[in-house]
Amino acid sequence: MNAVFEDFVFASLRHRLRGTWTVTRQQVVPLGAQGQLPGEPDLLFRDASGKAKLVADSKYKLTTDGRGRSADYYQLLAYCTALGLPRGVLVYCDAGEGTELPARRVQVRNVATRLDTIRVPLSGSPGRISEALDHVALQLQDG
Repeated sequence: MNAVFEDFVFASLRHRLRGTWTVTRQQVVPLGAQGQLPGEPDLLFRDASGKAKLVADSKYKLTTDGRGRSADYYQLLAYCTALGLPRGVLVYCDAGEGTELPARRVQVRNVATRLDTIRVPLSGSPGRISEALDHVALQLQDG
């Protein structure tokens, strides 16, 4: 189900951000200066000049307490560091009513890197889901 969610988020955001940012998937981003430790973030957003503006990873599941997994934040921080970006986003599937929201913003200590979380609801009418994705696209651009 994670792959389906990743595909859905990618297609939805690529459509909503066309003309503003290009969105690529699974682009290799090595952490090491010599190309070691390659990672593949789910989403990489670039402006018209091709400059990386934002990196994101999409996750279908939250932990049982509704919080993001620590490993997800560390992975995102590695992508931000390797790309020299001040902000990264974790896009989570909305787990439904009664689930505690993950922290919306984590300011990483001792560096100017911020890790945000955004939830995408997958319940309700198609119109409601479309409106929520419009809002996600705005959140990504506005920071």
